[in-house]
Amino acid sequence: MYLSVSREEVATFVTAEDYQYYWKRVKERTYSSYSRLHFGHYIAAADSEVLSTSHADKLTEFARRGVPLARWKVGVTVLLEKIAGVTFVNKCRARCLFEVDFNYWTKLIFACRMMKKAREEGGLPGDIYFRAGGHCDDATMTKVMFCDHSKIMRHPAAISEANLGECYDRMAHPPTSLAMQSWGLPKNSAKIVLTALRLMQFCIRIGFGESPELFGGTEDRPFGGGGQGSGWAPPGFVALSSIMINAYKRAGCGAEITSSYFSRVCGGSDVCG
Repeated sequence: MYLSVSREEVATFVTAEDYQYYWKRVKERTYSSYSRLHFGHYIAAADSEVLSTSHADKLTEFARRGVPLARWKVGVTVLLEKIAGVTFVNKCRARCLFEVDFNYWTKLIFACRMMKKAREEGGLPGDIYFRAGGHCDDATMTKVMFCDHSKIMRHPAAISEANLGECYDRMAHPPTSLAMQSWGLPKNSAKIVLTALRLMQFCIRIGFGESPELFGGTEDRPFGGGGQGSGWAPPGFVALSSIMINAYKRAGCGAEITSSYFSRVCGGSDVCG
């Protein structure tokens, strides 16, 4: 993966224009932050050149040093209804509310800049359909073509459809960090999010308020995962998935579908999943 993209690092600085472009387009009703700093504060700051520059410079400096803010290490866990009116715990979706500026910075650096570099320079395996401009129909068509080809040619084949439940909670930090660095992410940027997640303290918020006590990881017993609701978790999991897919390919797994009409490989290269 290191050889698939250039060694030019992903830019981690934030400009006042970056800040204003994002915060002038979000909805103020979105709630977040254990510190009580909410979207309204940052939206209001976007109307001021001085405040926008101040916020942008602060994020740029922390990215350069690789040290997260102390308040970035506190998250609020909430349970959202998957089905309206169904409030059983096992039927709800757990989400973590991170600090607003922390989540904004991870979306900008990881989801936008890092993924853009990976797409443009061929870092993403063709088997991954979770990408900008992609559609679930592409994956479905590839599966149908694979099955039809297997039936016509009488080749033995098997397809496993697995639900990656809690995949963000099970991301191992070391390989995820290496995968993102292979796409040009600076080490300090990976260090910020992984340090925050490893030592993050959580409270639980329900209709009656927030729990007075926090629970979380320590240096001796650190937490893992990417955090449900985190801006960096989806691109981080795509990077980790790229490692797994490439490992399967090196082991000889997968299938290559060639069109008999065009003599071209279709459905991506070496369809693994």
